[in-house]
Amino acid sequence: MSMLVRLYKSQLADALQTVAKAVERKASAFYLQAVKLTFGKDYLIMQATNLERFLTVKVPLEPIGLFVEPKTVYVDGVRFAKFVKELDEEILFEPKDTELVVKSGNTKAKFLVMNDVELPEFPEMFFHTGLHKSVLLDAIEKVSFAISKDNSNLSCLLIEGRGNYINFVGSDGYRLSIYKHLIEGNDEFKKQFRLHVSGLAMLKEMLDRDVVDVAVFGSTENMTFIHAFMWELALRNTEGEYPDYEAVIPSDWTYKAVFYADDMEKALKKLLVLGKDAIGVEMFVNSRELTLKTQSPDYGEIEVRMPVVEASGYEMQIAFNGKYLKQFIDNAEGKVEMRLVDAESPMVFENGENYMYVLMPMRL
Repeated sequence: MSMLVRLYKSQLADALQTVAKAVERKASAFYLQAVKLTFGKDYLIMQATNLERFLTVKVPLEPIGLFVEPKTVYVDGVRFAKFVKELDEEILFEPKDTELVVKSGNTKAKFLVMNDVELPEFPEMFFHTGLHKSVLLDAIEKVSFAISKDNSNLSCLLIEGRGNYINFVGSDGYRLSIYKHLIEGNDEFKKQFRLHVSGLAMLKEMLDRDVVDVAVFGSTENMTFIHAFMWELALRNTEGEYPDYEAVIPSDWTYKAVFYADDMEKALKKLLVLGKDAIGVEMFVNSRELTLKTQSPDYGEIEVRMPVVEASGYEMQIAFNGKYLKQFIDNAEGKVEMRLVDAESPMVFENGENYMYVLMPMRL
């Protein structure tokens, strides 16, 4: 006896699109392109993995007629997600041994299921530590752009509890972004988690769509787990220890200035129009203003003078990657304090008390 269930596109389509992103699109192993669909009594459970991230998402369904037992089929994740996106709001599914029948409006389709396919075993997950969704979303926005993409021990968002506050850290060796979240009341957070960079966009999608305010975390030596209302995500940890990131932050300075983020954003937009050959920016600093200059062998040069709110220290010249600084400035608001030591030492930028950025200078 076959099963017939009803789902709604408004609940299914976006979740399925996210699940499909967990598959390995160019996988040598066919099963890594598959999404596992388990039609139960109350939920459709969707699972996919690329062996680095394991995602499970639940979507409510309505059985039509008598429910006998759950039915599991495997389909090509990317193609199936694209198809569902084009359907009407009400969708009927009839999973069978050799095909998945889909009906919606004036459309009827029969998707061949992947026989003899079984996903790798999903890790056993456990959870013990909660973090507010809004804090996680802010941290991903303010830190993820600085994270290394080269699959090293820096290829993760580090979540480091320091008792009454949490540091969210991202670095690629050329820049360091730290977002600090103070914990209210007498609660303490002393755990450490490392979220692999390959799963951050997926995590952000799930958090944006979730109705709950808190995501719950857990970890083993090799994996980090995140759970919310209707989904679970496991990310494989990076290998090796995370470096002592605070060691690169200069404790002294010879020049300090305060400027508005909007002013720096406008200046960098003008300078970066010359393209990738002109991302190196020279900056001349004094007590009155900042002068920023870039040049391209093909298009010429641009110089922008920018006011400061206040400044003190020695005049100097320093060069940096303008694109890297703009990524921080795009996430900053109001006043930014800049501290310099010399032309070869890391530059430090602070936006309020909870957002710091450290940028290595360039040689031009």
